[in-house]
Amino acid sequence: MAVLEYYERCQQRKEPMTGSAGSPVFFCHASLCSAPCSSVGSPVPPTPPCAGHPRLGTALSRPPMLGELDHPNIVLIFEIFELTDGMVYIVMESAAFDLQQRLQQLGKLPCVPDARDIFVQVVGAVHCLHNHNIVHRDLKCENILLSADGRQAKIDFSLSKEMSSYPEVSSTFCGTEAYMAPEMWLHYPHGAKKLDIWSLRVVLLAMVTGSLPFHGCLCNTIQHQKDGVQHLRGVSALPEPCQALLVQLLQFLPSSRPSVEQVASNSWLKGDN
Repeated sequence: MAVLEYYERCQQRKEPMTGSAGSPVFFCHASLCSAPCSSVGSPVPPTPPCAGHPRLGTALSRPPMLGELDHPNIVLIFEIFELTDGMVYIVMESAAFDLQQRLQQLGKLPCVPDARDIFVQVVGAVHCLHNHNIVHRDLKCENILLSADGRQAKIDFSLSKEMSSYPEVSSTFCGTEAYMAPEMWLHYPHGAKKLDIWSLRVVLLAMVTGSLPFHGCLCNTIQHQKDGVQHLRGVSALPEPCQALLVQLLQFLPSSRPSVEQVASNSWLKGDN
């Protein structure tokens, strides 16, 4: 209730909302789902209704996993609540802009240091999620939030899901077409962590070439896999260590893709070359 009252007061005064550390926050919402769902940020078992405010229906407890995630490159969740109109609102840390907006402004980012530094942070965030058996499932430039100077990156939770076991095989079709792995397009049962690895590669390509390689088409994905990563526009001009990482990530078969731990230990990302 306090958050909603604060929101309305800031709206009346036309002031920005800030979190406990002074960082800006924003509200996002999703329709209340009647079916049980274990995805991060989706409706969760409610606590008793809050009284004293006509618009606030139920304060929702945060999924337990959110309390375990303390990482500088994962967006903070302050509160989740449901209004009487049936909408679930998530109060979360805000950002100056997202990576997609940055790329629209600049076309592409310098491979070193800009793209590499952002990619290192995103990989670190995904590493943290995977260590807690959480898969993102919708990594894309729009879900990578940047600070005002464009140097600090944070990922939001989007379609994230907590896995009950590992390896967990999923058959859910979700995500964004241009970032989807082949097994998702083919509706094959898949290991969700390997989906995140494929999407990481598309994010890196988008940053260093200024374009998405597959344009949401499985036939393009298959052709590029056959031709090799150097065939993609702009890749041949990249530093060899970056090309080598892209080759490592460009694996049609999920079993051939590296784990996020292996990606994080890449010598180029660590600045060794």
